[in-house]
Amino acid sequence: MTNIANFKYTLLFTWLTCSLLCVCVALDNGLARTPPMGYDTWNAYHCNYDAATLMGTAKAMKEAGMLELGYEYIYPDDCWLAPERTADGKLQPNPYKFPYGLKPVIDYIHSLGFKFGIYNCAGTRTCAGFPGCYGHYDECAQQFAEWGVDYIKFDWCNVPFADYPGLNHKEVAKILYSEFRDALNRTGRPIVFSMCNGWDPDVRPWEWASDVSNLWRTTMDIADNYDVMRDRYEQNILHGDKAGPGHWNNPDMLEVGNGGMTTTEYITHFSLWSIMAAPLVIGTNVINMSETTKYILTNKEVIDVNQDSLGIQGFRVKHDIAQDIITKPLSDGDVAVVLFSANGGGVINTTIDEVFMDPSYPAYVLRDLWSHNETTVLKKIAAYVDAHAVAMYRIRPGKPSDAPPHHVIYWDSNPALVSYAEKNFTGGLRIENLGASDMLDVQVDLEAPSDVEVTPLTKTKFPIIYMDSEEVVAWNFKLPNNTSPGSKSITAVVSFTYPYSSSRERISHSYGSSLTVPDLEALGKDGVCSCSSS
Repeated sequence: MTNIANFKYTLLFTWLTCSLLCVCVALDNGLARTPPMGYDTWNAYHCNYDAATLMGTAKAMKEAGMLELGYEYIYPDDCWLAPERTADGKLQPNPYKFPYGLKPVIDYIHSLGFKFGIYNCAGTRTCAGFPGCYGHYDECAQQFAEWGVDYIKFDWCNVPFADYPGLNHKEVAKILYSEFRDALNRTGRPIVFSMCNGWDPDVRPWEWASDVSNLWRTTMDIADNYDVMRDRYEQNILHGDKAGPGHWNNPDMLEVGNGGMTTTEYITHFSLWSIMAAPLVIGTNVINMSETTKYILTNKEVIDVNQDSLGIQGFRVKHDIAQDIITKPLSDGDVAVVLFSANGGGVINTTIDEVFMDPSYPAYVLRDLWSHNETTVLKKIAAYVDAHAVAMYRIRPGKPSDAPPHHVIYWDSNPALVSYAEKNFTGGLRIENLGASDMLDVQVDLEAPSDVEVTPLTKTKFPIIYMDSEEVVAWNFKLPNNTSPGSKSITAVVSFTYPYSSSRERISHSYGSSLTVPDLEALGKDGVCSCSSS
């Protein structure tokens, strides 16, 4: 192993040691040994939910197999309370939302095998203005325990800072959250303690809360928007050395399924939260969720990365404005890796060394956790990743014969208009073999509309593309001169076999692009095109 590799593994060992030492001072309630998973009403419903919503959600999650995947806590967020306490000072549920009280809801959720959570606040009132627990910590904790609560989200609104003259927000938070931790412990009931203080940048709970709560917010509230989601990721990824079994960084709940992001962006959201060992708390309408939303939220292989018992939060080994590479060591010796294309699409490159995989093996198997396909590599790892998208792999030691060679195929130059008058385009497809075996009998076919004249400018068949080598296939495309402005789809189909393929079974993949004829009349005098493009 090189000196550089030795140095990198020393850094990793030091980082892991520091992370594991944090466990010694973690909240000693034996809970949340992996990041909590469950359901919170806020993102989908805000205050507009009732007993039927919670019970219907539990039923839908049970039927979707979500309990078996680890989604065990179901709880109402703010607004479950009546506006005032009872005459004897107890909290009470809103009688319109819960006409029979919380007990039947809790019993039903428990009967399905789930655990029940609750929401309240460290201050005098919740964020929505309902009775908080300040001045009643022991009474609140005991009441929740008697109800059968298993998890509590404790917010940070309407805190009477004036009661603590001379103390800053962090110091007050330490006092109040520690007091409520002790109140929970005195009940004798195991209750996961989630601190929610993301709006207050002065609290900085990751610096001190590992022996106070099981999880704490590292960010302001999330929103169903790619830029906000990415910002929450950027904040949370910085504190990986503070997370571990029993004490987790929380960049807020999942927005998957709420409609403000694309499917690609939701897959990115779920992948980033999973590799960061963030709590996976669903925040969508599960009762009516789409098959796409279900597909994302129930990807067991991605969830397994999140729930790995080693409890390491993924950390970045590369970061710039365009691309991130995040790696996460796993308990069985595998490594999970996310290649994140934060802005525009492009090829993201890394190596076995860079993602802290033991480099001494002859080959490695990359399992794509979204396509569930496997390929082999020697040392290099790469993928073409679209804008706002990720490639997520689980890497394990293997042999060249374990799977087809890993390859990166993409339009090296999207077909460009060479001559408007003649409607001529040129474009090329790049094929890179990064696998642990050769690509054999490689054939590239081009599918195009019948009015597109296609002329190959290079070879389109290769008897072999060796390991760690590449080829480019290029074409000229000619459209009729009278072609109207707009786009025409084209698709390159690459097929090949490899030395260990049974009966030389062929592997085939398609790569789409388009030919775009601009509307010259829509071009303004300043040269800015307002016409459609691919």
